[in-house]
Amino acid sequence: MAEKDIILMLIAVMIVGVVLNTQIKRVTKRLDIEETNPNLGYYSDFCNAIDEKILMLKELVQDAKILETSDMDGCLEALSNFSKELVFIQTMNTNNKDKDLWEEKLFGFLSKLDDFIMQNMQDAKAISDEMKSDLKDKFESLSS
Repeated sequence: MAEKDIILMLIAVMIVGVVLNTQIKRVTKRLDIEETNPNLGYYSDFCNAIDEKILMLKELVQDAKILETSDMDGCLEALSNFSKELVFIQTMNTNNKDKDLWEEKLFGFLSKLDDFIMQNMQDAKAISDEMKSDLKDKFESLSS
């Protein structure tokens, strides 16, 4: 190999190195921006899916699928309060970029809703399992 060929190879290697360096910097900068400003909009959409389940529970209550049919008004009021609480959680955390806080609030809310189902609904285990499965599938589709 001639000295000219070695010099041309070194220049080519340096050019490739500079291009790779700029591309790596660009990718890491984009990742840093995404990490500091994550898109957690799917939690708001998940709240809408939960609200649909609350509406389904209201329909079951109105169809007298509760343990104490004399407490229908109390159950409907409790479900309305769940809807209001969910809207409050959604509103207060819409601009929140903390994934752990969202999950903590929603987990606590879903636990209370599950307790309500277990205490008041006929065939509570089946209703609870179906709701959990549907919400799990919905969350996975939204977060992916």
